[in-house]
Amino acid sequence: MKKLMNQKFMTTSFVLLLMLIGLILPVCGADNGQDEAEPNLLRMTGKIPTEEEAKIYWPILVNVTDDISENKLLDPYLKYMQNGYGPATNGYFLIGACMDCEIPEEDLDEMVRIVTEVGERNGLENIPIRIIRETPMQNDSMPESQKNEIPGFTISVGIFSLMLVGIIYNKTKK
Repeated sequence: MKKLMNQKFMTTSFVLLLMLIGLILPVCGADNGQDEAEPNLLRMTGKIPTEEEAKIYWPILVNVTDDISENKLLDPYLKYMQNGYGPATNGYFLIGACMDCEIPEEDLDEMVRIVTEVGERNGLENIPIRIIRETPMQNDSMPESQKNEIPGFTISVGIFSLMLVGIIYNKTKK
């Protein structure tokens, strides 16, 4: 009986430890680069899209990007861009500006005007536009902060913990 109680205690302790690890890892994990205050945001215009609108906007934003690119409409402003321009999955037309370049207000206004005009031509009134300062893209396919992470580890630990709790509960119930 004493051995069974000790075994239950050890198993429960192990499960709690796994659950604690599962809770701590996401907190210590990679930074997603999203700052609530968005200090690198230079300009944001247009209607903020909902999640559903973002899905609808995507093909339109791709057309807007193609139209701008084919007609070289933003080419005079490429000197300010770090990673270019195009659709973002959150439903915005994104222009990635250099971190250290100064962009005159007139040029920001003109970039917004061009994208707005092309958006309207492609059927998107009040196109959502974000111009943000960006760091250069790396050739690596994964950010440095995520290289040592194991994909799905936290979910696996959670599922494993739930399975163990179920097994322990069933054994103690008998």
